[in-house]
Amino acid sequence: MGRRNTKKFLGFLFGALLLLLIIWLIFSKLIPVVTRAVAGWQTSFFQAGSRVFKGNSLAQENDKLRENLAKTIVDYTKLDSLITENEYLKRELNFLKGSGYNYQTAEVISKFPLNQQQIIISAGLSSGLKEGLAVTFNQGIIIGKITKVEENSAVVSLLTENNSQLAVTTSTLSGTSGLLKSRAGLSVFMELIPQDKTINENEIVITSGLEIDIPRGLVIGKISQVESNVGQIFKSAKVDLPFDYDSILWVTVIKP
Repeated sequence: MGRRNTKKFLGFLFGALLLLLIIWLIFSKLIPVVTRAVAGWQTSFFQAGSRVFKGNSLAQENDKLRENLAKTIVDYTKLDSLITENEYLKRELNFLKGSGYNYQTAEVISKFPLNQQQIIISAGLSSGLKEGLAVTFNQGIIIGKITKVEENSAVVSLLTENNSQLAVTTSTLSGTSGLLKSRAGLSVFMELIPQDKTINENEIVITSGLEIDIPRGLVIGKISQVESNVGQIFKSAKVDLPFDYDSILWVTVIKP
């Protein structure tokens, strides 16, 4: 019985050793494969993580660039507006000092939605303004008159406004007088010109000085066409304005 147990034990031991050898051989071959798989997975994970990090970093950088660009645009717009304002005021001051006018500069705030022939400016009663004063642009070019005044703002009716009227004359030595009126809010005409008075195309039209608080010599425009009908007492002339009202940002009010 002892000899049989010994043989069984030795057989069992030999089988176990053989099994361990087989397992070791199999495992030794699988190690490189597993290692490569794990290494590949680690590399892919690292690369994916790196791309995510780079993507987030790039997105943050793009957001920062966009913020800087927006800030630059805003700063440039403010600077351009400031330069425009400074240049306008500088030219106006140089002109007004030589003219002897009392004046008040103001910014155009807005237009009326239903009446594009009226604008609102940023000066009013507190600046000594009142109804009937001439509103000019670019060194003495009149664009309209104040028709309503608030404490810190005023309404300006432009020369193209339907009810606008202004006493005018030509800049020649003889000076042909008339009344400037708007037609359909689009064009302005010099009306009530006596038939016996000579008036020609390209003559400059200015304020006549016959209205209270509006001095003589403010420029309006030049005559582009003369209308004269036989049998009528008066003739008229179309006056071309030298600017576009939409381009006006600052104005000067001529004070008495």
